[in-house]
Amino acid sequence: MNVAFLGPPNSGKGTYAKRVSKALGVPYVGSGDLFRKAYEDKTALGIKAHEYFGNGKPVPDELTINLLIQELKKAKNEKGFIFDTPYNANQAKAIDDDPQTRIDAAINVVVPDEILIRRGSSRVTCGKCGWIYNTLTLKPKQDGICDKCGGKLVQREDDKPDRIKVRLQEYKKRSGPMEEYYKKENKLKEVNWSKKLVPKGEIDIPIGVMLDKILSLLKE
Repeated sequence: MNVAFLGPPNSGKGTYAKRVSKALGVPYVGSGDLFRKAYEDKTALGIKAHEYFGNGKPVPDELTINLLIQELKKAKNEKGFIFDTPYNANQAKAIDDDPQTRIDAAINVVVPDEILIRRGSSRVTCGKCGWIYNTLTLKPKQDGICDKCGGKLVQREDDKPDRIKVRLQEYKKRSGPMEEYYKKENKLKEVNWSKKLVPKGEIDIPIGVMLDKILSLLKE
């Protein structure tokens, strides 16, 4: 089974995709990893994409699509692959056009904006060693100080609420057509964040609960 994961920043889709990969014995393939691997393997497409990155320019969609299909074919095993994630509808359609990479199910992780903003804006990073903490779920022993190296913890610009809101709007603009495409193809399966699933005294849904919901959807 070839499965694609969709979801906005801070939805946890990458974490869920990796957990599903492990549970099903299917290779996990991250789009960012594909670019790095293609360049490390010195493939023509990987080298060309790296040139765009090096010049600070976006990689053209056609080049990205060809690279994604090339690397997905190499990564999959007899059970398929778990892909995180197509960037837009053009990529989703092109991946489906190739019989070897055609997606069987697209898991869309749906989380309310206020939860996404809370998750993202709670993230702080050590300015010295880069270790990541969360002021709600993974606190340092001493406020503002890294447990690992004693460095100062700072909030990245991308983790500030206003910036997260902008990124969410950008995501919705490009993901809408992609979700509609998968829905039309009867491949879209939504897993929804629900307050009812948050245990008493906790602030979020345990990863295991969401994982069980996703695995149940894939059995349907």
